[in-house]
Amino acid sequence: MADHIAMAVKRSYNGVLLPNPFHHDIMSMFPDEYHIAKKGLNVIYRKIGIHLPVEETGYLSLHIHAGLSGENAAASLADAKLAAILIHKIELALNRNFSKNTLKYNRLMSHVSYMILRIKKHERISVDMNKYVQTSFPQAYALAAEICTDIVSELQTDVFPEEISLLALHIQRVI
Repeated sequence: MADHIAMAVKRSYNGVLLPNPFHHDIMSMFPDEYHIAKKGLNVIYRKIGIHLPVEETGYLSLHIHAGLSGENAAASLADAKLAAILIHKIELALNRNFSKNTLKYNRLMSHVSYMILRIKKHERISVDMNKYVQTSFPQAYALAAEICTDIVSELQTDVFPEEISLLALHIQRVI
């Protein structure tokens, strides 16, 4: 993280902006880490007088998350990208565009993020609502199954059926 901060300061000093297309997604996925990173940017300004751009808050959040979770920042960014791609697929399938500053978006992003982490760790949730969700919300279930097929392809691991049902419930909330 120190190397990243040093490079960010150098970029800022030279007027170079490193865009962060996943800034809002990172903010939604890692709110505690984001809050800490914001404080870190304030400390940097107080100590050396350089304002780092808000995009750096997202990148620092990934480093903080990596330090807390034992992952590297690249893996955290890959998870954020995958979650954003999956949310976008849901938006396209539903012909909707979720505002990234809404509770609806943040709840869905939070669920998708934690789902990705559970799938990567092969953790199984203990709620079996598969039949109920398939029967009650067939459109949401079909979309959730499609999204989970994408996850299987991307992560090269299986997805438990309970994850499909839980994702379907979250999709149903935004329909």
